Amino acid sequence: MKNKLILKNISAGYGKQRVIKDISFKLGPTENSLIIGPNGSGKSTVLKTIFGLITPEKGKICHKGKDITGLSPRKINKQGIRYLTQEKNFFKSLTVEEHFRLSKNEDLSPEDIYSKFPKLEDLKKEKAKTLSGGEKQMMALGTIMMEKPDLIMLDEPTAGLSPDLKREVYSFVERFKPEDSTLLIVEQNIDQAMKFADKTLVVREGEIVDKIYGEPSMSRIEKLYFNY
Repeated sequence: MKNKLILKNISAGYGKQRVIKDISFKLGPTENSLIIGPNGSGKSTVLKTIFGLITPEKGKICHKGKDITGLSPRKINKQGIRYLTQEKNFFKSLTVEEHFRLSKNEDLSPEDIYSKFPKLEDLKKEKAKTLSGGEKQMMALGTIMMEKPDLIMLDEPTAGLSPDLKREVYSFVERFKPEDSTLLIVEQNIDQAMKFADKTLVVREGEIVDKIYGEPSMSRIEKLYFNY
């Protein structure tokens, strides 16, 4: 399989407001890709459209050769696609440990996650609703990795975290991402994310203005961000 995910000429938005326009890109198997751009440029809308939270006005989305355009989030979830939103994904009444036990993974145990985030082990009997924002983020990331998804989409996974936790998040993702998974990240903390990405898609005013392979220079990113 040459490409795991293909977007072709996707346009979408909210009501009559079109946010993304003719978005096209491909993600290969096991590829780590990053979407960056100014606030309001449509980055999160791309992920929401892939996951079926927004129905595209036009275009086509294919996952592993299957047309998933316009499918419900529930059906897309069944395709092995997981989406960690900015609002986080968790069950308020479940404990940290119970979240991790929801999924069986022979290659990754809760103890592996605790080894990377020791604080979660101290909190494993605590309900998710009592955790801080950073603790919830660590738990949500661990839960997603335990599910061994085929495609992982993370929407600003380091938003609101301390510099040390931001580094820990990417170290965790790099260490525990399932071997066969493809990763697509929307991020404002581009310093850490660009070191991790195989490909960077730069979005401005709802359109992809550049595709960069490898780690780009900050001067190039600034020019693309601000169009000068």
